[in-house]
Amino acid sequence: MAERLSTHAATLARQANTASWIAIGALVLNAAAVLGALFLFYRQRVVNPLATLNRNLSDLVAGKAGVTIGHQQDDSEIGEVARSMESYRRMVDAADRQRWVKSCVNEMAESLQVEGTLSAFADRLLSKLVPLLGGGFGAFHVRRLDERFYLTSCYGGSSSRAETGVVTDAGLIWQAALERKPIVLSNLPPDYVRICSGLGQSPPKVLAVIPLVSQDHVLAVVEVATFADLLEQQLALLHDVAAMAAMKLEVLQRNLRTKELLAFQRALLESIP
Repeated sequence: MAERLSTHAATLARQANTASWIAIGALVLNAAAVLGALFLFYRQRVVNPLATLNRNLSDLVAGKAGVTIGHQQDDSEIGEVARSMESYRRMVDAADRQRWVKSCVNEMAESLQVEGTLSAFADRLLSKLVPLLGGGFGAFHVRRLDERFYLTSCYGGSSSRAETGVVTDAGLIWQAALERKPIVLSNLPPDYVRICSGLGQSPPKVLAVIPLVSQDHVLAVVEVATFADLLEQQLALLHDVAAMAAMKLEVLQRNLRTKELLAFQRALLESIP
């Protein structure tokens, strides 16, 4: 009996030892599974978002265009960081737009000298403004003493629209003058105007009609036709250019009237015996 008891005790000991190793293995596997789940969760919720935000921040610092900030909808600290970065991105974009607009306006102001003729003034204005708006057609209509608008200069377009001296008594020119604010129209009819080049002709998509207003008086109206919708910074450029060009044009017209009066007075004096 003692021998049987000893054998049974040894068997139980072996079974207990095996059960212990099985329990230890189960604990190890369970710990590995928990650690793996935590690693995957940490990677998906922390590591990957942080890596994405780091790339976004690097692109912002490098000044790359079209940067989008991800993980803004996350209800966590990562989401708070992403939303703060988005606010910073908007501020940077707004500052870049303002800097671009100011630079373009200053460059155009330097080119629009107050000395010269109305046609030269209109030519310089259109040659600078139309490319900045991505356009292919531009027209400058000046208001004369008879309160009618005359086509003074044309950029691109067909030859019929390029003939200066044409009187505009109605339509968008007068509407923009009455409202004293820019009019932007999309989906133009194909026969409105055709933009011409050595490679062919094509109708524009958007038309902007901009009055040049000084002291509540419309001095001229500018037309610009483009192939694509105007961006926010381009609309801001139109507003600032209109104010600057109106001031320059008013000075030019005053100088031209002064020259005409001086020439008239000189002619009168020379005609007196």
